[in-house]
Amino acid sequence: MQTLKLLFVAVAALATSVAAAEESVDFDRDIRPILSENCFHCHGPDGNTREADLRLDEQDSALAERDDYWIVKPGSPDESELIRRLTVSDPDERMPPVESGKRLSDEEIVLLRRWVSAGAAWDTHWAFKPPSKSELPKVPHPQWPINAIDHFVGAKLKDTQLKPAPEADPRTLVRRLYLDLTGLPPTIAEVQAFLDDDHDDAYQRLVDRLLASPQYGERMTVEWLDQARYADTNGFSIDGGRHMWLWRDWVIHAYNQNMPFDQFIVEQLAGDLLPNATIDQQVATGFNRNHMITHEGGTIPEENLVNYAADRVRTTAEVFLGLTMGCAQCHDHKYDPISQRDYYRFFAYFNSLDDRGLDGNAGINSSPKTKATSILGRHSDEAEQIRRELAALEEQLRTPLDSQPQWEDELRRELATLGEGLTLVPAKVLKASAPNRSGGTEILDDGKLLLRNGGGRSPSIVAQISQERADGLRLVFHPDPQFAEGGIGYGNKEGFKGSLLLTSFSASATATPSEQVDLYKLLKIENATASAAHPNHPPSDSLDPRDATGWSPGGEIDSPQHITFHFDKPISASDTPYVTLLLVWGGGRGLSGGKCELFTFSGNDDHTNIPTDIQKILTIASEQRTTEQRERLRNYHAGQAKELANVRHQIRNLRSRLDHIGGNHEVMVMNTAKEPRKTHMLNRGQYDQPGEEVTAGVPASLPQPPADLPQNRLGLAKWLVQQDHPLTSRVAVNRMWQMVFGRGIVASSADFGSQGQRPTHPELLDWLACELVDSGWD
Repeated sequence: MQTLKLLFVAVAALATSVAAAEESVDFDRDIRPILSENCFHCHGPDGNTREADLRLDEQDSALAERDDYWIVKPGSPDESELIRRLTVSDPDERMPPVESGKRLSDEEIVLLRRWVSAGAAWDTHWAFKPPSKSELPKVPHPQWPINAIDHFVGAKLKDTQLKPAPEADPRTLVRRLYLDLTGLPPTIAEVQAFLDDDHDDAYQRLVDRLLASPQYGERMTVEWLDQARYADTNGFSIDGGRHMWLWRDWVIHAYNQNMPFDQFIVEQLAGDLLPNATIDQQVATGFNRNHMITHEGGTIPEENLVNYAADRVRTTAEVFLGLTMGCAQCHDHKYDPISQRDYYRFFAYFNSLDDRGLDGNAGINSSPKTKATSILGRHSDEAEQIRRELAALEEQLRTPLDSQPQWEDELRRELATLGEGLTLVPAKVLKASAPNRSGGTEILDDGKLLLRNGGGRSPSIVAQISQERADGLRLVFHPDPQFAEGGIGYGNKEGFKGSLLLTSFSASATATPSEQVDLYKLLKIENATASAAHPNHPPSDSLDPRDATGWSPGGEIDSPQHITFHFDKPISASDTPYVTLLLVWGGGRGLSGGKCELFTFSGNDDHTNIPTDIQKILTIASEQRTTEQRERLRNYHAGQAKELANVRHQIRNLRSRLDHIGGNHEVMVMNTAKEPRKTHMLNRGQYDQPGEEVTAGVPASLPQPPADLPQNRLGLAKWLVQQDHPLTSRVAVNRMWQMVFGRGIVASSADFGSQGQRPTHPELLDWLACELVDSGWD
């Protein structure tokens, strides 16, 4: 945060710099980019495409004396084969070859000649040298700089004979600050508050206040989610949902707590390997579980595992190292000193998980995974605020409405005039399953379904329709204490709702997912009715695939209960002979045991939304009703009244939010398998063509980890945050600069290699990188 703060308390605007002509030629700045762009493909790191046993990316090869000639003879451009081949008129000899489509400009050839004439001095690529903190440059106007950054900017402006832009007006300043630090523009009141602040340090105080605001963490997290390829779905054609928001909350919390950036890196790459790792540290490792995942039929698990690990290599290298390491999966990197062997040694760090090549079916997170509560919920008073709001809303449900007497009269008239008007035809249950060890299902001879000892939380039923015209479905449940304790109820200590949720239909008993017919569209949700309903769990809840609350009759009910689903248009046995229902049952007391019957019906069922006990209470004069009867009728009315529809909706939303904050939720994490997979170099990157076995390690061209670091992801993470690491801090501060000013000091923020852009202000980039480390990675 301290490093980022420097970007805001410096100048209010930066003028664009124009490169000035340099008197001397610098190899890394002027020559390497020419060679990389035009020569490295055939004379670079990749041995598979190298010609003439010549490497122009290595000093020893380029400057070596050969049998009777030199490629580059320091001080003698006319005796250097490189210069001759660039200028020779014979197209068969000229380099680069005509068919390559590349050709050096006259200016580039002049630069190469000047470099050779000056002695052909060689230097390491700038990004592979540890950053150094230079002295602050002097500027023409000593009173202009506010902090160190201004010295570097001012020096560049001096070289290009430009002057600093004037400070932006206060309204522009405050708008920039809010957009950069919160992602949102300021309100009118916030702008006016800044304009009215006459303190000398008003600007800096506003910077501090915004950095301390919760919105700052959200703003920074948006940037990080892009780098971590965050998504709420798996990404392939069967784009099932996934739940990684717990990891996202961890990132927000880390930014708002100003977690040191080195710790931020270590916990995301290897939090699970830390001593006595906490749940939060395990959740942090979700960073490398955000890749695309597939469970499609026909895919090959072994191939998927290679793809997943390759994604982690590519992401880790680009985000923390600024290197395109993924280019070395199939062959040696053509431009940077990263061999294919380097790639697979890095790959080995991420190839030891207990993950599966086919997992995450139907939107369920894939292994490895864990459960945790929201870290944001544990560090805020939001839960208590929600409970207060819920109490107020639930009190509204308990308050008798003025409309109740009129509503009672209407129900009595309806009961007096409506007949059954319904023809029920049994739908024979052909198949049933219930994935629960403690329960079971049994199809009886008469086609009914028996649920025993809880019956499983999610039994699916395949039934055959025999009715030529069906206007809807009815499921009847007969609770039986012989098979389970209790009846249909709401809630228990484990939090299950004791409810029923209708989640799917299909066209046949053997239908594949692609053949399934979505009959949700045939159902009128507003016409779903039931024999009884808990005030907060009406029948319509059973038809909402986004809300697993479902329908619940509520209370201790030992008589048969039913729920009826009305179709928008009729179906028939000729066009839809089978239906498949997935019934999600609550645990414990929820629909826990007994017989189920499934019917289709034709005709109307308008009266079935009035439970039997309500009908009986309506026949009793209001002054003769017991307290329990008055409460039952009031609660039933509260669950039906249109004027309370919004209240019921708010209650459901708040309960869902409270569950998200305090409940245990699943999130994908990293781990290490008991028997980690071996890693082999893969011929051309093909999963089924393994070659040499390799162990985990970092590219040979980079500083090697100290011997005391473990050879696993934790060792990798700690290597990344070594004080003298040449890349990690540079890449980090460059991304901050890019976020604030729209373009990084290195424009190619994910490529600090030979093909990437050079920093426009290299001394400033190094100063910021050193400042980040020296500040304790603040």
